[in-house]
Amino acid sequence: MKNSGSRPVVLIAIHNELIYRDLVSTGVLAALAHRFDFRFLVSVNIATTELEKIGTVAAVFAGGVLRSSLWNIIVILGSIHLWRPITGPLAKEYFNRKKDDNYSLMLRCLVLADRLGLAPALCAVGRWILMETVTRAVNGKRLGRPDLVVAPTGLRDLIADDLVRWGVRRKIPTIFLQINSDVFNMKVPTSRAAYFALWGDQSWYMARLVYGYATSRLKIIGSARFDIYDRVRLSRADARRSLDLPADGAVMLFCGGTAPFDEIRALDQLDAAIKAGSLPKDLLVLYKPHPKGQAKGATVEFGADRYEHIRLVTGRGPTNWDLPDLYPVLFNSVNGVISPYSTMGVEAALHGLPVLCVGYHPGRFERYWKWAREFTHLQVYRDKIWCVTCHDEREFLPGVQKILQMSLDPTICEAARNEVRVISLRDGKMYADRLACCFDEVLSEGNWRPG
Repeated sequence: MKNSGSRPVVLIAIHNELIYRDLVSTGVLAALAHRFDFRFLVSVNIATTELEKIGTVAAVFAGGVLRSSLWNIIVILGSIHLWRPITGPLAKEYFNRKKDDNYSLMLRCLVLADRLGLAPALCAVGRWILMETVTRAVNGKRLGRPDLVVAPTGLRDLIADDLVRWGVRRKIPTIFLQINSDVFNMKVPTSRAAYFALWGDQSWYMARLVYGYATSRLKIIGSARFDIYDRVRLSRADARRSLDLPADGAVMLFCGGTAPFDEIRALDQLDAAIKAGSLPKDLLVLYKPHPKGQAKGATVEFGADRYEHIRLVTGRGPTNWDLPDLYPVLFNSVNGVISPYSTMGVEAALHGLPVLCVGYHPGRFERYWKWAREFTHLQVYRDKIWCVTCHDEREFLPGVQKILQMSLDPTICEAARNEVRVISLRDGKMYADRLACCFDEVLSEGNWRPG
């Protein structure tokens, strides 16, 4: 694959719906198609019609079950080893649990391997095997030799890891591209790109301090969806009108997550409290499940006919992931947001909204919440005047009452906007332009010249 005249060839993975939404549906890559010759590595579930208008679909990823299993083992073992100060006490607690408890035998073995000091060696062997088998996995013969390899990643991402492995093996400049604000929690990638294009300062510090990237290899470029949030400006009246919501009264948004939390039980409690008058009688709650579906842990499925004061928000877009322009309308229409520590809380704060983070679950998921609240990307919620954290079900309804009161305080709303600026760069420029500058910088450092 030679570069097309004066345009460098950029090979980029589009392998899940979130990446597709933020880079393709938003028009980011289409805006850069005149500057770069895009070639795409896709997964089998990605529609290619729009991609073929922007560039060339070069190959379909075929990782294989055995490689996927090996990669998963390395990721878990690496996480246990890297985060020993946090996972160590918890792992010991898990390891001593009764045999009849519903717990993974594989994870128990990996905890033991780490305790015996075998984690670094086992991870090194696993990464070597993945490197030696990567050409077939990414259909390497069809990809030729691009000028730049770009891997959008959540850091727990086999296709991104493999594409970077493929590029490193061929001594092609490689870039990890951050796709969400929760990338840096307790994840351990199995490959290492030469550069990391990041959303903002919080990610920069984590990439620098935890993952050891040199400052010269980190590029802060912001987020495509945050750019859209900045462009879509609506008054509360206009936002409510567009969603057919009552003009008066309080409206709360319940953003579902993927963490184990019984969202239906919480909605039942909200609806009952509004009926009983312990919450405002005119309060309306909008329920927006996570695009991946209702979180595990719920005892029943959502049913709109169960409620008088709960309304389901339906999404819109070419995939399960809603187009980003839906969220500014939602956020501008409500008084506050409830979520099980979802990253949507950060995006709500960006719009000046108080947030209630709920993190509890009885029974088998109780231990999950012991350590999930310690994820590094969630520290943005800790001890903030715009955020109420709820770790006990008895605190849930009082927490809702509190954020309703907080929504009336303009100083709290302004503090929310200011304190989440560390999440993403917002300098008035377009994300597509920042991304292009990032590509140009990396290509120039690699001494790229027009063909």
